[in-house]
Amino acid sequence: MRRYLLPLFSRFVNFATRFVDAICGFLLLPPLATRLLQWLLPLEERAVLRAAYKATGLRDYGEGSFLAPLRLLLKGLEEEARLSAFGRILIWNDVQRLLRYRLQLEDTRKRHPEIEKEKIKAPVFIVGLPRTGTTFLFNLLALDDSLFRSPLTWEVHHMHPPPDKTCYDTDKRIGETQAFLEGVSALLPTFQALHPVTATGPQECMGLMMYDFTSFAFPTIHFNIPTYFDWYLTSDLTPTYRFLRWQLQYLQWKGPKAERWLLKCPAHLFSLPSLMAAFPDAELIFTHRNPLTVLASAHSLIKGIRSIHSDHVDTAEISRDWVPNVAHALAEMIRLRGIEGAYAEREGAAPLRNVEGKEEEKAGSNGFVTVTKGEEEVGDEVGGSESIVTSNGSRSGGSFPTGFTSSNKSNSSNGSMSNGNNGNLSDGSNKRISSNASNGSTDSNKLPAAGSADTLMWQSQAVDVRYNDLVSDPMATVRRIYRDLLKRQLDDDVADKMRAYLAANSKEKRPRHHYKWEDTLLDREEEKKRFKFYIDAFSLDSE
Repeated sequence: MRRYLLPLFSRFVNFATRFVDAICGFLLLPPLATRLLQWLLPLEERAVLRAAYKATGLRDYGEGSFLAPLRLLLKGLEEEARLSAFGRILIWNDVQRLLRYRLQLEDTRKRHPEIEKEKIKAPVFIVGLPRTGTTFLFNLLALDDSLFRSPLTWEVHHMHPPPDKTCYDTDKRIGETQAFLEGVSALLPTFQALHPVTATGPQECMGLMMYDFTSFAFPTIHFNIPTYFDWYLTSDLTPTYRFLRWQLQYLQWKGPKAERWLLKCPAHLFSLPSLMAAFPDAELIFTHRNPLTVLASAHSLIKGIRSIHSDHVDTAEISRDWVPNVAHALAEMIRLRGIEGAYAEREGAAPLRNVEGKEEEKAGSNGFVTVTKGEEEVGDEVGGSESIVTSNGSRSGGSFPTGFTSSNKSNSSNGSMSNGNNGNLSDGSNKRISSNASNGSTDSNKLPAAGSADTLMWQSQAVDVRYNDLVSDPMATVRRIYRDLLKRQLDDDVADKMRAYLAANSKEKRPRHHYKWEDTLLDREEEKKRFKFYIDAFSLDSE
Protein backbone atom coordinates (compact mmCIF):
# COMPACT_ATOMS: atom_id res chain seq x y z
CA MET A 1 0.00 0.00 0.00
CA ARG A 2 1.35 3.42 -0.94
CA ARG A 3 2.75 5.34 1.99
CA TYR A 4 0.38 8.32 1.77
CA LEU A 5 -2.66 6.00 1.82
CA LEU A 6 -1.72 4.32 5.11
CA PRO A 7 -3.08 7.04 7.42
CA LEU A 8 -6.34 7.12 5.46
CA PHE A 9 -6.61 3.34 5.56
CA SER A 10 -5.92 3.19 9.31
CA ARG A 11 -8.52 5.88 10.04
CA PHE A 12 -11.06 4.15 7.82
CA VAL A 13 -10.55 0.74 9.46
CA ASN A 14 -10.76 2.18 12.97
CA PHE A 15 -13.78 4.36 12.18
CA ALA A 16 -15.65 1.58 10.38
CA THR A 17 -15.08 -0.83 13.26
CA ARG A 18 -16.28 1.66 15.86
CA PHE A 19 -19.27 2.63 13.71
CA VAL A 20 -20.47 -0.95 13.19
CA ASP A 21 -19.91 -1.78 16.87
CA ALA A 22 -21.90 1.29 17.89
CA ILE A 23 -24.84 0.24 15.73
CA CYS A 24 -24.63 -3.26 17.21
CA GLY A 25 -24.69 -1.76 20.67
CA PHE A 26 -27.76 0.29 19.81
CA LEU A 27 -29.45 -2.92 18.64
CA LEU A 28 -28.32 -4.74 21.82
CA LEU A 29 -26.03 -6.99 19.78
CA PRO A 30 -22.41 -7.91 20.55
CA PRO A 31 -19.72 -5.81 18.79
CA LEU A 32 -19.72 -7.75 15.55
CA ALA A 33 -16.94 -5.84 13.79
CA THR A 34 -14.53 -6.39 16.66
CA ARG A 35 -15.56 -10.04 16.93
CA LEU A 36 -14.94 -10.49 13.19
CA LEU A 37 -11.43 -9.07 13.49
CA GLN A 38 -10.71 -11.28 16.50
CA TRP A 39 -11.84 -14.31 14.48
CA LEU A 40 -9.81 -13.36 11.40
CA LEU A 41 -6.68 -12.33 13.35
CA PRO A 42 -6.77 -14.25 16.64
CA LEU A 43 -4.04 -13.24 19.09
CA GLU A 44 -3.92 -16.72 20.51
CA GLU A 45 -0.91 -19.01 20.81
CA ARG A 46 -2.13 -21.97 18.78
CA ALA A 47 -3.45 -19.73 16.01
CA VAL A 48 -0.25 -17.72 15.54
CA LEU A 49 1.95 -20.83 15.62
CA ARG A 50 -0.29 -22.58 13.09
CA ALA A 51 -0.15 -19.59 10.73
CA ALA A 52 3.66 -19.48 10.94
CA TYR A 53 3.85 -23.21 10.22
CA LYS A 54 1.60 -22.85 7.18
CA ALA A 55 3.76 -20.00 5.87
CA THR A 56 7.09 -21.80 6.28
CA GLY A 57 6.40 -25.54 6.51
CA LEU A 58 8.69 -25.54 9.57
CA ARG A 59 7.88 -26.58 13.13
CA ASP A 60 11.12 -26.53 15.10
CA TYR A 61 11.65 -23.31 17.05
CA GLY A 62 14.73 -24.55 18.85
CA GLU A 63 14.62 -23.62 22.49
CA GLY A 64 11.14 -23.05 23.78
CA SER A 65 12.12 -20.20 26.09
CA PHE A 66 10.17 -17.80 23.88
CA LEU A 67 6.81 -19.48 24.54
CA ALA A 68 6.18 -18.10 28.02
CA PRO A 69 6.70 -14.47 26.98
CA LEU A 70 4.77 -15.09 23.75
CA ARG A 71 1.78 -16.28 25.77
CA LEU A 72 1.97 -13.29 28.09
CA LEU A 73 2.38 -10.92 25.16
CA LEU A 74 -0.67 -12.31 23.37
CA LYS A 75 -2.71 -12.28 26.56
CA GLY A 76 -1.74 -8.69 27.27
CA LEU A 77 -2.48 -7.59 23.71
CA GLU A 78 -5.93 -9.15 23.87
CA GLU A 79 -6.91 -8.13 27.40
CA GLU A 80 -4.91 -5.02 28.32
CA ALA A 81 -3.56 -3.13 25.31
CA ARG A 82 -6.91 -1.78 24.06
CA LEU A 83 -5.80 -2.27 20.48
CA SER A 84 -7.50 -0.39 17.71
CA ALA A 85 -8.69 -2.39 14.71
CA PHE A 86 -5.71 -1.20 12.70
CA GLY A 87 -3.42 -1.89 15.66
CA ARG A 88 -4.57 -5.53 15.66
CA ILE A 89 -3.70 -5.82 11.97
CA LEU A 90 -0.23 -4.37 12.60
CA ILE A 91 0.66 -6.57 15.56
CA TRP A 92 -0.70 -9.74 13.94
CA ASN A 93 1.59 -9.18 10.98
CA ASP A 94 4.54 -8.38 13.23
CA VAL A 95 4.07 -11.50 15.37
CA GLN A 96 3.96 -13.53 12.16
CA ARG A 97 7.14 -11.89 10.91
CA LEU A 98 8.94 -12.75 14.14
CA LEU A 99 7.72 -16.36 14.23
CA ARG A 100 8.51 -17.04 10.57
CA TYR A 101 12.03 -15.70 10.86
CA ARG A 102 12.61 -17.56 14.11
CA LEU A 103 11.66 -20.82 12.42
CA GLN A 104 14.03 -20.06 9.55
CA LEU A 105 16.82 -19.09 11.95
CA GLU A 106 16.49 -22.37 13.80
CA ASP A 107 16.43 -24.30 10.54
CA THR A 108 19.66 -22.57 9.53
CA ARG A 109 21.23 -23.24 12.93
CA LYS A 110 20.54 -26.98 12.62
CA ARG A 111 21.95 -27.21 9.10
CA HIS A 112 24.99 -25.05 9.85
CA PRO A 113 26.39 -25.82 13.29
CA GLU A 114 29.59 -24.03 12.25
CA ILE A 115 27.84 -20.73 12.96
CA GLU A 116 28.42 -21.31 16.68
CA LYS A 117 32.17 -21.27 16.06
CA GLU A 118 32.05 -17.61 15.06
CA LYS A 119 33.98 -15.53 17.59
CA ILE A 120 32.27 -12.71 19.47
CA LYS A 121 35.04 -10.71 21.10
CA ALA A 122 34.39 -8.13 23.84
CA PRO A 123 31.30 -6.47 22.36
CA VAL A 124 30.67 -2.87 23.34
CA PHE A 125 27.19 -2.06 24.66
CA ILE A 126 25.83 1.47 24.96
CA VAL A 127 23.50 1.40 27.95
CA GLY A 128 21.24 4.21 29.07
CA LEU A 129 17.68 5.37 29.33
CA PRO A 130 15.92 6.59 26.19
CA ARG A 131 16.69 10.22 25.33
CA THR A 132 20.12 10.18 27.01
CA GLY A 133 22.13 10.42 23.78
CA THR A 134 22.44 6.68 23.18
CA THR A 135 21.38 6.82 19.52
CA PHE A 136 23.58 9.80 18.76
CA LEU A 137 26.61 8.13 20.33
CA PHE A 138 25.74 4.83 18.64
CA ASN A 139 25.62 6.43 15.19
CA LEU A 140 28.85 8.31 15.85
CA LEU A 141 30.89 5.32 17.05
CA ALA A 142 29.49 3.08 14.30
CA LEU A 143 31.31 5.25 11.76
CA ASP A 144 34.49 3.44 12.81
CA ASP A 145 33.63 0.44 10.66
CA SER A 146 37.16 -0.96 10.79
CA LEU A 147 36.73 -1.48 14.55
CA PHE A 148 32.98 -1.90 14.94
CA ARG A 149 30.20 -3.89 13.33
CA SER A 150 26.64 -2.97 14.28
CA PRO A 151 23.41 -4.67 13.20
CA LEU A 152 21.72 -2.56 10.54
CA THR A 153 17.99 -1.90 10.54
CA TRP A 154 17.29 -3.93 7.41
CA GLU A 155 19.08 -7.06 8.63
CA VAL A 156 17.36 -6.83 12.01
CA HIS A 157 13.92 -6.44 10.44
CA HIS A 158 14.46 -9.20 7.83
CA MET A 159 16.77 -11.77 9.41
CA HIS A 160 16.59 -14.50 6.81
CA PRO A 161 18.48 -15.33 4.68
CA PRO A 162 21.69 -14.30 6.47
CA PRO A 163 23.33 -11.14 5.15
CA ASP A 164 26.01 -11.78 2.54
CA LYS A 165 29.00 -9.46 2.26
CA THR A 166 29.07 -9.91 -1.51
CA CYS A 167 25.74 -8.07 -1.86
CA TYR A 168 25.51 -6.38 1.52
CA ASP A 169 25.01 -2.86 0.16
CA THR A 170 22.54 -3.88 -2.56
CA ASP A 171 20.32 -6.40 -0.75
CA LYS A 172 16.70 -6.00 -1.82
CA ARG A 173 15.64 -6.01 1.83
CA ILE A 174 17.12 -2.53 2.19
CA GLY A 175 14.41 -1.07 -0.02
CA GLU A 176 11.71 -3.12 1.69
CA THR A 177 12.81 -1.87 5.10
CA GLN A 178 13.02 1.73 3.97
CA ALA A 179 9.45 1.48 2.62
CA PHE A 180 8.36 0.11 5.99
CA LEU A 181 10.00 3.03 7.81
CA GLU A 182 8.33 5.49 5.48
CA GLY A 183 5.03 3.83 6.33
CA VAL A 184 5.69 4.33 10.04
CA SER A 185 6.49 7.98 9.38
CA ALA A 186 3.23 8.35 7.47
CA LEU A 187 1.30 6.95 10.42
CA LEU A 188 3.27 9.03 12.92
CA PRO A 189 4.62 12.19 11.22
CA THR A 190 6.80 13.02 14.25
CA PHE A 191 8.53 9.60 14.14
CA GLN A 192 11.81 10.80 12.66
CA ALA A 193 11.98 13.62 15.20
CA LEU A 194 11.27 11.16 18.00
CA HIS A 195 13.66 8.46 16.80
CA PRO A 196 15.49 9.00 13.50
CA VAL A 197 16.27 5.71 11.82
CA THR A 198 17.15 4.53 8.31
CA ALA A 199 17.26 1.11 6.68
CA THR A 200 21.06 1.19 6.38
CA GLY A 201 21.72 2.79 9.77
CA PRO A 202 22.75 0.93 12.92
CA GLN A 203 19.84 -0.52 14.86
CA GLU A 204 19.57 -1.27 18.56
CA CYS A 205 19.42 -4.88 19.64
CA MET A 206 15.89 -4.57 21.04
CA GLY A 207 14.73 -5.64 17.57
CA LEU A 208 16.88 -8.77 17.74
CA MET A 209 15.56 -9.66 21.18
CA MET A 210 12.02 -9.50 19.84
CA TYR A 211 12.66 -12.81 18.05
CA ASP A 212 12.69 -14.38 21.52
CA PHE A 213 9.52 -12.41 22.33
CA THR A 214 11.41 -10.98 25.29
CA SER A 215 11.68 -7.30 24.53
CA PHE A 216 11.57 -4.15 26.60
CA ALA A 217 9.85 -2.43 23.67
CA PHE A 218 6.64 -4.43 23.93
CA PRO A 219 5.46 -3.28 27.40
CA THR A 220 7.05 0.16 27.49
CA ILE A 221 7.11 1.78 24.07
CA HIS A 222 4.51 -0.04 21.98
CA PHE A 223 1.74 -1.22 24.30
CA ASN A 224 0.25 -0.89 27.76
CA ILE A 225 0.57 -4.53 28.86
CA PRO A 226 1.41 -4.48 32.59
CA THR A 227 1.18 -8.26 33.06
CA TYR A 228 3.95 -8.77 30.50
CA PHE A 229 5.95 -5.92 32.06
CA ASP A 230 5.72 -7.60 35.47
CA TRP A 231 7.11 -10.79 33.97
CA TYR A 232 9.87 -8.99 32.09
CA LEU A 233 11.12 -7.06 35.11
CA THR A 234 11.37 -10.13 37.34
CA SER A 235 12.65 -12.79 34.94
CA ASP A 236 16.11 -14.11 34.29
CA LEU A 237 16.70 -12.99 30.71
CA THR A 238 19.94 -14.91 30.24
CA PRO A 239 18.40 -17.29 27.63
CA THR A 240 17.42 -14.27 25.54
CA TYR A 241 20.91 -12.81 25.77
CA ARG A 242 22.44 -16.15 24.78
CA PHE A 243 20.11 -16.15 21.80
CA LEU A 244 21.26 -12.60 21.04
CA ARG A 245 24.84 -13.85 21.06
CA TRP A 246 23.95 -16.54 18.51
CA GLN A 247 22.17 -13.95 16.37
CA LEU A 248 25.38 -11.91 16.22
CA GLN A 249 27.27 -15.03 15.16
CA TYR A 250 24.66 -15.60 12.47
CA LEU A 251 24.87 -12.02 11.17
CA GLN A 252 28.65 -12.13 10.83
CA TRP A 253 28.78 -15.70 9.48
CA LYS A 254 28.49 -14.68 5.83
CA GLY A 255 28.18 -10.95 6.36
CA PRO A 256 30.78 -8.29 7.06
CA LYS A 257 33.04 -8.76 10.06
CA ALA A 258 34.88 -6.29 12.25
CA GLU A 259 37.02 -6.53 15.34
CA ARG A 260 34.10 -5.98 17.74
CA TRP A 261 30.34 -5.62 17.83
CA LEU A 262 28.86 -2.27 18.84
CA LEU A 263 25.36 -2.57 20.31
CA LYS A 264 22.91 -0.38 22.17
CA CYS A 265 19.54 -0.65 23.86
CA PRO A 266 17.84 1.00 26.85
CA ALA A 267 16.61 -2.45 27.90
CA HIS A 268 20.09 -3.50 29.00
CA LEU A 269 19.85 -1.15 31.97
CA PHE A 270 17.06 -3.37 33.32
CA SER A 271 18.90 -6.68 32.83
CA LEU A 272 22.62 -6.11 33.44
CA PRO A 273 23.21 -9.47 35.20
CA SER A 274 21.74 -11.37 32.25
CA LEU A 275 23.75 -9.35 29.76
CA MET A 276 27.00 -10.02 31.62
CA ALA A 277 26.15 -13.72 31.95
CA ALA A 278 25.96 -14.10 28.17
CA PHE A 279 28.76 -11.61 27.39
CA PRO A 280 31.19 -11.79 30.32
CA ASP A 281 33.87 -9.84 28.43
CA ALA A 282 31.49 -7.07 27.34
CA GLU A 283 32.47 -3.44 27.76
CA LEU A 284 29.75 -0.94 28.57
CA ILE A 285 29.25 2.75 27.93
CA PHE A 286 26.69 4.18 30.35
CA THR A 287 24.94 7.37 29.27
CA HIS A 288 23.43 9.70 31.87
CA ARG A 289 21.05 12.63 31.73
CA ASN A 290 18.91 14.45 34.26
CA PRO A 291 15.95 12.07 34.76
CA LEU A 292 13.38 14.86 34.77
CA THR A 293 14.28 15.75 31.20
CA VAL A 294 14.42 12.07 30.26
CA LEU A 295 10.95 11.40 31.69
CA ALA A 296 9.32 14.24 29.79
CA SER A 297 11.02 13.36 26.51
CA ALA A 298 10.50 9.60 26.81
CA HIS A 299 6.87 10.15 27.75
CA SER A 300 6.36 11.99 24.47
CA LEU A 301 8.07 9.18 22.56
CA ILE A 302 5.99 6.45 24.21
CA LYS A 303 2.71 8.31 23.78
CA GLY A 304 3.38 8.87 20.08
CA ILE A 305 4.32 5.28 19.25
CA ARG A 306 1.51 3.74 21.32
CA SER A 307 -1.00 5.86 19.39
CA ILE A 308 -0.22 3.82 16.25
CA HIS A 309 -1.71 0.72 17.88
CA SER A 310 -4.36 2.15 20.18
CA ASP A 311 -6.86 4.99 20.32
CA HIS A 312 -6.70 4.92 24.13
CA VAL A 313 -3.28 6.11 25.29
CA ASP A 314 -3.42 6.91 29.01
CA THR A 315 -0.82 9.41 30.22
CA ALA A 316 -1.27 8.33 33.82
CA GLU A 317 -0.61 4.67 32.89
CA ILE A 318 2.66 5.57 31.21
CA SER A 319 3.89 7.50 34.23
CA ARG A 320 2.69 4.90 36.75
CA ASP A 321 4.36 1.96 35.00
CA TRP A 322 7.49 3.72 33.80
CA VAL A 323 8.77 6.03 36.55
CA PRO A 324 9.19 3.75 39.62
CA ASN A 325 10.86 1.07 37.54
CA VAL A 326 13.26 3.57 35.99
CA ALA A 327 14.26 4.67 39.48
CA HIS A 328 14.82 1.09 40.58
CA ALA A 329 16.84 0.20 37.46
CA LEU A 330 19.13 3.18 38.01
CA ALA A 331 19.60 2.23 41.65
CA GLU A 332 20.41 -1.36 40.70
CA MET A 333 22.93 -0.18 38.11
CA ILE A 334 24.70 1.85 40.80
CA ARG A 335 24.60 -1.02 43.27
CA LEU A 336 25.83 -3.62 40.79
CA ARG A 337 28.72 -1.38 39.80
CA GLY A 338 29.68 -0.70 43.40
CA ILE A 339 29.51 3.07 43.13
CA GLU A 340 29.98 4.03 46.77
CA GLY A 341 27.80 6.54 48.54
CA ALA A 342 25.22 6.65 45.80
CA TYR A 343 23.00 3.71 46.58
CA ALA A 344 20.68 3.55 49.55
CA GLU A 345 17.11 2.64 50.29
CA ARG A 346 14.97 5.56 49.22
CA GLU A 347 11.36 6.51 49.55
CA GLY A 348 9.75 6.50 46.12
CA ALA A 349 12.27 4.27 44.36
CA ALA A 350 10.15 1.20 44.91
CA PRO A 351 11.41 -2.26 43.97
CA LEU A 352 10.36 -3.70 40.68
CA ARG A 353 6.86 -5.03 40.63
CA ASN A 354 6.97 -8.79 40.82
CA VAL A 355 4.85 -11.74 39.94
CA GLU A 356 5.44 -13.57 43.18
CA GLY A 357 2.43 -15.53 44.20
CA LYS A 358 0.90 -15.57 40.73
CA GLU A 359 -0.41 -18.89 39.53
CA GLU A 360 2.10 -20.79 37.44
CA GLU A 361 1.20 -21.79 33.92
CA LYS A 362 -0.33 -25.20 33.66
CA ALA A 363 1.05 -28.00 31.58
CA GLY A 364 -0.60 -28.44 28.25
CA SER A 365 -0.25 -28.53 24.50
CA ASN A 366 -0.85 -25.93 21.84
CA GLY A 367 -0.62 -28.50 19.07
CA PHE A 368 2.63 -27.07 17.74
CA VAL A 369 4.85 -27.00 20.80
CA THR A 370 3.97 -28.74 24.05
CA VAL A 371 4.92 -27.07 27.30
CA THR A 372 5.28 -28.40 30.76
CA LYS A 373 4.68 -26.50 33.72
CA GLY A 374 7.39 21.96 25.62
CA GLU A 375 11.05 22.01 25.64
CA GLU A 376 12.82 21.60 22.35
CA GLU A 377 14.52 18.28 22.26
CA VAL A 378 18.16 18.19 21.28
CA GLY A 379 17.47 14.59 21.81
CA ASP A 380 18.67 11.07 21.92
CA GLU A 381 19.57 11.58 18.30
CA VAL A 382 21.65 14.76 18.65
CA GLY A 383 23.67 15.56 15.68
CA GLY A 384 14.21 0.71 20.31
CA SER A 385 14.06 -25.95 26.53
CA GLU A 386 10.64 -23.98 26.80
CA SER A 387 10.17 -22.01 29.92
CA ILE A 388 7.43 -21.21 32.30
CA VAL A 389 7.23 -18.37 34.77
CA THR A 390 8.04 -19.55 38.26
CA SER A 391 7.24 -17.76 41.47
CA ASN A 392 10.61 -16.02 41.55
CA GLY A 393 10.41 -14.88 37.95
CA SER A 394 12.97 -17.32 36.59
CA ARG A 395 12.51 -19.68 33.69
CA SER A 396 12.35 -23.43 34.07
CA GLY A 397 12.97 -26.06 31.45
CA GLY A 398 10.35 -27.89 29.48
CA SER A 399 9.94 -30.42 26.70
CA PHE A 400 8.71 -30.70 23.13
CA PRO A 401 6.05 -33.16 21.97
CA THR A 402 6.37 -36.08 19.62
CA GLY A 403 6.84 -34.80 16.10
CA PHE A 404 8.77 -31.73 17.22
CA THR A 405 12.52 -31.49 17.53
CA SER A 406 14.27 -29.97 20.49
CA SER A 407 17.49 -28.29 19.45
CA ASN A 408 18.70 -27.55 22.98
CA LYS A 409 22.43 -27.75 23.41
CA SER A 410 24.75 -27.16 26.29
CA ASN A 411 26.39 -23.79 26.19
CA SER A 412 29.68 -23.57 24.32
CA SER A 413 32.50 -21.16 25.00
CA ASN A 414 31.47 -19.16 21.98
CA GLY A 415 27.92 -18.76 23.24
CA SER A 416 24.89 -20.60 22.01
CA MET A 417 21.13 -20.68 22.25
CA SER A 418 21.36 -22.81 25.37
CA ASN A 419 19.74 -22.17 28.71
CA GLY A 420 22.84 -23.43 30.49
CA ASN A 421 24.96 -21.30 32.78
CA ASN A 422 28.28 -20.03 31.57
CA GLY A 423 30.94 -21.71 33.62
CA ASN A 424 32.73 -18.43 34.19
CA LEU A 425 29.80 -16.93 36.05
CA SER A 426 27.89 -17.38 39.22
CA ASP A 427 24.90 -19.70 39.07
CA GLY A 428 21.67 -17.77 38.76
CA SER A 429 22.22 -15.10 41.32
CA ASN A 430 21.94 -11.44 40.47
CA LYS A 431 25.68 -10.95 40.95
CA ARG A 432 27.75 -12.30 38.07
CA ILE A 433 31.44 -11.64 38.01
CA SER A 434 33.48 -11.57 34.86
CA SER A 435 36.21 -14.21 34.91
CA ASN A 436 38.54 -12.05 32.84
CA ALA A 437 38.21 -9.02 35.09
CA SER A 438 41.32 -7.54 36.55
CA ASN A 439 41.99 -4.90 39.14
CA GLY A 440 42.80 -1.82 37.14
CA SER A 441 43.53 1.53 38.69
CA THR A 442 40.72 4.05 38.70
CA ASP A 443 41.19 6.87 36.23
CA SER A 444 40.53 10.17 37.97
CA ASN A 445 39.01 11.55 34.77
CA LYS A 446 36.18 9.05 34.98
CA LEU A 447 32.98 9.34 36.92
CA PRO A 448 32.37 6.99 39.90
CA ALA A 449 33.33 3.43 39.13
CA ALA A 450 33.16 -0.12 40.33
CA GLY A 451 35.91 -1.40 42.54
CA SER A 452 35.22 -4.65 44.37
CA ALA A 453 34.80 -8.30 43.51
CA ASP A 454 31.16 -8.14 44.57
CA THR A 455 30.21 -5.86 41.70
CA LEU A 456 28.85 -6.83 38.31
CA MET A 457 31.77 -5.52 36.31
CA TRP A 458 35.19 -3.99 36.86
CA GLN A 459 36.16 -0.42 36.09
CA SER A 460 38.03 -1.57 33.01
CA GLN A 461 34.73 -2.77 31.55
CA ALA A 462 32.73 0.44 31.93
CA VAL A 463 32.85 4.16 31.24
CA ASP A 464 30.29 6.88 31.93
CA VAL A 465 29.14 9.61 29.55
CA ARG A 466 27.03 12.56 30.64
CA TYR A 467 24.59 13.86 28.08
CA ASN A 468 25.61 17.49 28.48
CA ASP A 469 29.28 16.58 27.95
CA LEU A 470 28.38 14.57 24.86
CA VAL A 471 26.38 17.31 23.16
CA SER A 472 28.73 20.14 24.10
CA ASP A 473 31.89 18.40 22.81
CA PRO A 474 31.15 15.10 21.01
CA MET A 475 34.68 14.56 19.74
CA ALA A 476 36.23 15.02 23.18
CA THR A 477 33.76 12.51 24.56
CA VAL A 478 34.56 10.00 21.83
CA ARG A 479 38.30 10.37 22.40
CA ARG A 480 37.80 9.73 26.11
CA ILE A 481 35.85 6.54 25.32
CA TYR A 482 38.63 5.34 23.05
CA ARG A 483 41.30 6.17 25.61
CA ASP A 484 39.64 5.00 28.82
CA LEU A 485 37.55 2.04 27.65
CA LEU A 486 38.89 0.83 24.31
CA LYS A 487 42.55 1.51 25.21
CA ARG A 488 43.41 2.88 21.78
CA GLN A 489 43.70 6.14 19.92
CA LEU A 490 41.03 7.44 17.59
CA ASP A 491 42.36 7.27 14.02
CA ASP A 492 42.50 10.56 12.15
CA ASP A 493 40.46 9.29 9.20
CA VAL A 494 37.72 8.05 11.54
CA ALA A 495 37.74 11.37 13.37
CA ASP A 496 37.27 13.13 10.02
CA LYS A 497 34.25 10.92 9.24
CA MET A 498 32.78 11.74 12.64
CA ARG A 499 33.26 15.47 12.16
CA ALA A 500 31.59 15.25 8.76
CA TYR A 501 28.67 13.40 10.32
CA LEU A 502 28.32 16.06 13.01
CA ALA A 503 28.32 18.81 10.39
CA ALA A 504 25.68 17.03 8.31
CA ASN A 505 23.50 16.40 11.35
CA SER A 506 23.77 19.72 13.13
CA LYS A 507 20.96 20.95 15.33
CA GLU A 508 19.62 23.22 12.60
CA LYS A 509 19.25 20.31 10.15
CA ARG A 510 17.41 17.89 12.41
CA PRO A 511 13.67 17.47 12.94
CA ARG A 512 12.70 19.02 16.27
CA HIS A 513 11.09 17.08 19.07
CA HIS A 514 8.83 19.23 21.25
CA TYR A 515 7.53 18.10 24.62
CA LYS A 516 6.31 19.54 27.91
CA TRP A 517 6.82 18.34 31.46
CA GLU A 518 3.16 19.03 32.24
CA ASP A 519 2.13 16.26 29.83
CA THR A 520 3.58 13.65 32.21
CA LEU A 521 1.10 14.55 34.99
CA LEU A 522 3.99 14.14 37.43
CA ASP A 523 4.96 16.40 40.31
CA ARG A 524 8.36 17.89 39.49
CA GLU A 525 9.45 18.32 43.11
CA GLU A 526 8.48 14.78 44.03
CA GLU A 527 10.43 13.40 41.09
CA LYS A 528 13.47 15.48 42.05
CA LYS A 529 13.39 13.78 45.43
CA ARG A 530 12.91 10.34 43.86
CA PHE A 531 15.94 10.69 41.58
CA LYS A 532 18.23 12.78 43.81
CA PHE A 533 20.44 9.75 44.50
CA TYR A 534 21.14 9.35 40.78
CA ILE A 535 21.51 13.05 39.99
CA ASP A 536 24.04 13.39 42.81
CA ALA A 537 25.92 10.20 41.89
CA PHE A 538 26.72 11.46 38.39
CA SER A 539 26.57 15.24 38.98
CA LEU A 540 23.83 15.71 36.42
CA ASP A 541 22.89 19.26 35.55
CA SER A 542 19.29 20.36 35.16
CA GLU A 543 18.19 21.35 31.65
